[in-house]
Amino acid sequence: MSLSLLIKSAAAYLAFALIAFAASPAGGAEMLFKLLAVAFAASILTPLVYPSLRGVRKGDEISVEFSGRRQLPGVLNFFFRADRGIAMGNGRVGGRLDVLMGNGALVPCVIRSYEGFFRPAQATAIEGMAISPDVVSIV
Repeated sequence: MSLSLLIKSAAAYLAFALIAFAASPAGGAEMLFKLLAVAFAASILTPLVYPSLRGVRKGDEISVEFSGRRQLPGVLNFFFRADRGIAMGNGRVGGRLDVLMGNGALVPCVIRSYEGFFRPAQATAIEGMAISPDVVSIV
């Protein structure tokens, strides 16, 4: 769920509300305010619901947690992008997914959660199953 999705959905719902207001024969200020309220509510709900419908797709950024390693606190992890990789396939929560890390290692993971407003999707690495970087060709 990204800020760009919120802005795009707000623009689309606002345009729909204004078109509906212009096309209705019995329009008034009260109807305009109701349409704008519905557009505002829908634009807030869209980024909350969309990641669950979409899941994790190939090419999405994923934050990987390795067992036995401490992660940075939330804000620092966000800014320093610690343990982030790229999804090499599609998946849902609880499903297995291969993640290409920045060092070239291909790490099998289990998806824990979808992307949030300020964070990427989260996954936990399956212990002892990383493929070395020299085996992986980076595309």
